[in-house]
Amino acid sequence: MKILVDGLNFELQRGTGIKTYTRSVLAALHAHGHSIDILSQQDMPKIRHVSPLDAYLASTLPSTSVANNKRKIYDRWMQHLSLLGRSFKGDINLHESHGGKLLSQYQSKEWAYVDKIRVDPGLFLRSFTRAGLGLGVSNISGCHDHEILFLSSPIPIRVRGRMNVLTVHDVIPLSHPWLMDRWSTIAQAVGKTLEYTLKSADKIICVSNTTKLELLNRFSVDERKLHVVYQPCRYSLSDELDESDQPSLEGLGLEKDSYILFVGAIEPKKNLFNLLKAVQHNKNLPKLVVVGQFAWSSTRERGLIADLKGRVQHLGYLPDRELEVVLKNASAFVFPSITEGFGLPALEAMWKGVPCVLSDIPVFRELFAEHAEFVDPHDPGSIAEGIQHVIRRNKKDTQVAMNYVRKKFSLTQFEKGLNYVVKS
Repeated sequence: MKILVDGLNFELQRGTGIKTYTRSVLAALHAHGHSIDILSQQDMPKIRHVSPLDAYLASTLPSTSVANNKRKIYDRWMQHLSLLGRSFKGDINLHESHGGKLLSQYQSKEWAYVDKIRVDPGLFLRSFTRAGLGLGVSNISGCHDHEILFLSSPIPIRVRGRMNVLTVHDVIPLSHPWLMDRWSTIAQAVGKTLEYTLKSADKIICVSNTTKLELLNRFSVDERKLHVVYQPCRYSLSDELDESDQPSLEGLGLEKDSYILFVGAIEPKKNLFNLLKAVQHNKNLPKLVVVGQFAWSSTRERGLIADLKGRVQHLGYLPDRELEVVLKNASAFVFPSITEGFGLPALEAMWKGVPCVLSDIPVFRELFAEHAEFVDPHDPGSIAEGIQHVIRRNKKDTQVAMNYVRKKFSLTQFEKGLNYVVKS
């Protein structure tokens, strides 16, 4: 079958959980012989004598120019101003030149599975604006050669007369609005978008049963449309790092002493604050290494990290290869989120054989059963106790946990679930 997959997150230079999910979707669809195109809203100038593929590469590949980084907002504004309706719109064939290979090298290897990029400038932004105004989903045209539109997240678009498959990861803006910045605006937008997309989709993939139950509780949706398909993690998509070809801990500013690890955006939902309090009040805990950037409402975390200098080390954002090294050498992974739709960082840690301390919330119980140490995310004392317990855990238990997730969340299992949805 010929399938059109949205590029909203897949085209991002830095990875997100949904980008990892979309990469898995492409790998799974490719493994079953489906033909894949990417739907892009990239806004790029249509310039004479410059091929659309080269213009796309220039617009999406990482820039090494310091000046461009400093003037990014200004340059982007000037670019949009200069286009005046002269943006490229149409198909880009990735097999006509070396463009597909470059995208595979600089973005992710799953670009090699893509045949064409269908560019419609600003499509997703227009569709969200339309949905926000209460006008429903946007019907897109020119896709008669595709049998399926596959959306990696709730984007209010559809193709008439074709199968429309939607993925829902969570409903956190609706279930936990106090954990969101500008919560009322976001909750209203998410509510409208989900209401429209759940109604228009033919099939709906939920990344967990927890998310499925939330949809059934909050929306009038036909349960027969809903399919729970557990996603794999990024490490199921790539080979293990060669020991001789990986960064060293010392090169990343870390010593080989024991440390516990947190990975995630520093925002209220991820609950780093209570983990920092646990470290502050328990001097016998190992050093805490924090990987992730400061997001909204992170003033308290900034202050505690500064106060705990020497016991807490903040590394900020790390590329995939460096993150893998930091992860696999951790004594424990601590993920005390208040709520999640899935919990990809925890899966990645278990996949690498790192014992996990997780919040005692329904989705983590659903996914990881007895293979993690569960704690009260609101109690720093409970978090500290869980860390101490998991560090003393028998290595055999950690091996059992690793085997469990590598079987339950394998790419093979994901391929079977996804193929069932698109073919049934």
